[in-house]
Amino acid sequence: MKKTWKIKRFVPLCIGALAILSAVSSCSNDDDPTPEPEFLKVSTDTLIFTGTSAAQTFEIESTGKSWAIEISEAAKAWLNVNPPSGKSGTTTINVSPEAYNEDFPRFAYLLISKDGEAKSRVGISQSGVAHPESRLQDSLSLVALFKATNGQNWSGEGRSSEFPWDLAKPMNDWAGVECETINGELRVTTLDLSRVAGMKGEVPNEIGYLSELSELHLAADELIGQMPRHIILLEKLKTLYVSAAQSSNLKWEITDEYKGLKNLENLTISNVEPNDISTNPLATIYELTTIKKLDLGLPYISGAMQSGISSLINLEDLTLRMPNISSLASDLGDLSNLKKLDLTTHKVSALPTSVANWVNLEHVIISKMRSSMVLPSDFNQLVNLKTVGFGSLGISFVPNDVFSNMTKLENVYLNYNKLTGSLDWLSGKPNLQMVQIDQNEGVLSGELPADIYNYENLTHFVITSATTAKNDITGNLNQLSNLTKLYSFIITNANLTGEVNMPNSPSIYEFDVSNNNLTGGLDKVSFNQALYGFRVAGNKLSGEIPAELLEHIWDFSLGDPPVNDQHFYGAIGICPQQSGYGFSNCVFNTVE
Repeated sequence: MKKTWKIKRFVPLCIGALAILSAVSSCSNDDDPTPEPEFLKVSTDTLIFTGTSAAQTFEIESTGKSWAIEISEAAKAWLNVNPPSGKSGTTTINVSPEAYNEDFPRFAYLLISKDGEAKSRVGISQSGVAHPESRLQDSLSLVALFKATNGQNWSGEGRSSEFPWDLAKPMNDWAGVECETINGELRVTTLDLSRVAGMKGEVPNEIGYLSELSELHLAADELIGQMPRHIILLEKLKTLYVSAAQSSNLKWEITDEYKGLKNLENLTISNVEPNDISTNPLATIYELTTIKKLDLGLPYISGAMQSGISSLINLEDLTLRMPNISSLASDLGDLSNLKKLDLTTHKVSALPTSVANWVNLEHVIISKMRSSMVLPSDFNQLVNLKTVGFGSLGISFVPNDVFSNMTKLENVYLNYNKLTGSLDWLSGKPNLQMVQIDQNEGVLSGELPADIYNYENLTHFVITSATTAKNDITGNLNQLSNLTKLYSFIITNANLTGEVNMPNSPSIYEFDVSNNNLTGGLDKVSFNQALYGFRVAGNKLSGEIPAELLEHIWDFSLGDPPVNDQHFYGAIGICPQQSGYGFSNCVFNTVE
């Protein structure tokens, strides 16, 4: 490139020779300008051809070094590209495929490199023979599926559970088939094969001819062979659910072809492997950028989870059931639109180091990670969380440090962990519905926040200990009657005091305050017919057990209660009480 900037300085030609020489000398000492950075820009990333369509073009704009186009190996025999290379400037590329009349589309890609380094990629697809888009074609496709997968022996949820697909009836009467009127014809839009049992064999390619299909649910234990490639013809597909038993022999090669599902929003893959389990489908899945809900049950993938998931910019709901990965994708924390996260792993010991980008996250469920897992320091900034579940993790943390600012919490599941500290974090959470801290190995302390008795939607409140050590939780049950929707109230091995007071809830099913320091009697307890479990043993109660309650106590030393005993309401643990206390009419001996 010519440096015209020096010439402009010499426009005043009337300057004398000495001045000119001085100017030249001055210019030669100036720093050269910063070279313009090299770049390569491609005008498209996709070209779509019909079987007999003419050539198409795209442009490459480039500076600096030369570039070259490489055609994917399988397409070199039928795809022509001209010119195959070039230099700086803007170049028009002509792409022309040979005529094609097969019934399945073919695919290729052009890899554009600069100085030997791949810079861009253009996907090529060419459709084959078009199949008629009609109700008749839908019907023929479903009949082909029926015959290929043992349809005559299916059972399920159809109008007749014995014959879920009666071929003598209209297809909208078949189990799992939903139709809509489109352009004056009744077309299949949903196919839910999880509603039939007994599917065996290989899913036929004809399933790809259901051109109006928007939802496909395929869940069967005895399917074999490959998932049909023709699924990629389902351009209107929004939901794809494929699940098989771990013992099944259904294989699925998730290749670049699936990037053609431009409308796919919901994808579930569970226990379906490729022929070569070293093949990792995540790179292709990460390019399905329209996905909003992703559920991956891929136990065959091990090692570090491949990065790139942040390209799923529309992802709102992510479930990962991948027990053999050793770490999560490094860019998982960049999913700013994520609203729900459900992780089940066995070998992962850390979340992303920062989760500050999860500003929209409302639900997070994490289970079976390693007990060494540490919550990111900015986890407490996720103020929009409504559901938090850390189950079977065995992690140690102080809930006050994590949840105090989360005023929108509705459900908290913290079972099988090592929580310590007070319960102050439960204050200021008016939307709470469920609190479950079961089998805790740490020691919780402090008084029950008075706020909880004002949470009108509270249905479950459970705190139990996995050790013989008591939780140092204090307070009384005087206001428990305020909770009219309570289903389960359990606080055991703690230091509650005062009298036993029952919630005024017609739904109360389980009430357990055993091994506390409650005093008084049971004369104020109203027996609810919905009650199954009532446990107050191990306190400082005395007096008489009310007759209404006494008739429902079963002495387990006599064996199990009669199966037909309609008056038995479960394990009612009233006796024994602490030493020096007890009921005069208890059917058990009080342990001194």
